Amino acid sequence: MFDLDSGAVLLVGAIAVYVAYNVVKSLFAWLRRQWLDRRGVHAEAVIVGVAPLDPPQHLEHPFGLRFRTPSGAEHTTELKKGFGGIVPVVGWRLPVRFDPRWPSNVEITHNPYLRPIPGAPQPRRRTASQKAVQHGLDVAITAAMLALVLVNESFPDARSVVIGGIVVLAGVRVLTTAVWSAGESAALRRSPGHTVATVTHSWKESARARRSSSPGDITVSSRGRVNAFTVLFDLPDGRQVHRRAPMTTALTRYEPGDEVDVAYDPSDPTSITIASGWSSTVAPALGTGSGILLIVLGLAIATNLLP
Repeated sequence: MFDLDSGAVLLVGAIAVYVAYNVVKSLFAWLRRQWLDRRGVHAEAVIVGVAPLDPPQHLEHPFGLRFRTPSGAEHTTELKKGFGGIVPVVGWRLPVRFDPRWPSNVEITHNPYLRPIPGAPQPRRRTASQKAVQHGLDVAITAAMLALVLVNESFPDARSVVIGGIVVLAGVRVLTTAVWSAGESAALRRSPGHTVATVTHSWKESARARRSSSPGDITVSSRGRVNAFTVLFDLPDGRQVHRRAPMTTALTRYEPGDEVDVAYDPSDPTSITIASGWSSTVAPALGTGSGILLIVLGLAIATNLLP
């Protein structure tokens, strides 16, 4: 159907997969919120059990929650995530919202244990308007994908303009994400806390299969297998952080029991870097550069500067 070169097909295909993932993920989250808005019941839950970390499949501690339905029936369910790297503790209490007809459909409405170190300011979070911009870009890219199908048959001369527009929109999406993520992690670069962490797990994985778990995550390899690991350390207020290290490397392999220097954001202690903080500086720069490159490439395609 399409008369496109392989480079354009791969680029547009990669963009399509990325956007489809974000659209579907956002849609399911929205539907779940709507369901709980209509049928949800609020309660206080208590953590009754904490399972060990099981990387690479599970990068947070699963934990059991116990709460009561309006009829007085006690219900226990297990959540795979919800603390973002903070180690949950048996006895901690959390406000939750759940569907009384399906109690396992439960969400934490506010986690008081995801808080700054005492004395640190509140972390910078992405605003509703910024999220709306990103969702709008995803919708625009999806619409452009549909337009590409139409113009390829009816207006083949406009194909390069549409493809270029898709690449430009993808570049703007990547660029805005990188810039906003850099702002959110500014404290990690300027005034971090420092401690020593213990490596608890290590494993090898495909560099191409690397999935980012935070804006500062980065892989130091372009191909083959890389070394990933998790770290555990104590915070000044007694909480513990146990999460995947935000970078992998093809050269150094950390083993369980090894100690590494960690820098963390006092406002968001689960945001960390290892040793020099290299990933917190390079990752936003790479994202910004990639976004600008995509924008330039898209403009070149749209104006026929590229074959």
